[in-house]
Amino acid sequence: MTYIIGVSSGIFGAAPEAERFQYTGLPRKAQYCITKGVQFVQIDLESVSEFKDPELKEGIKKVKGLGVTFGIHSETKAFGVEVAELDSAIETDYRFGHERLMEILERSGNIESKYV
Repeated sequence: MTYIIGVSSGIFGAAPEAERFQYTGLPRKAQYCITKGVQFVQIDLESVSEFKDPELKEGIKKVKGLGVTFGIHSETKAFGVEVAELDSAIETDYRFGHERLMEILERSGNIESKYV
C-alpha cells in the first residue's frame, strides 16, 4: 500500500502578511503548498468567486504539470463566509446552501478536482 502525502492550503494562513497577496486564488494557493514538497494539495475555497478567475484553467494546468493532484475544501463559516447550512430547517437557507453546493461541485468538476 502506498501513501500520498498532502497538505491543506490552510497553511496559507501561516504565510507572512506581506506574502499573502501573491498567493490568492486557487492555483496560487496550490503552488504555495507545492513548495512544501507534497504530491497532493487540499485547496481551501474561501469563496465561490475564486472559480471566476479568468486565469483559473491555465493556472490549474500549470499545477497539474508539476505532477501535483488536488481536492477542494468547500466554503466554511470558519473563513467568515455566509454559508447556509444544508441541515437547516429554514427552507430559504437550505435552498441557498444546496444551490451553492451544486455550483461548487460543478465548478470543481470542471477543473478536475479529486474531491470536494
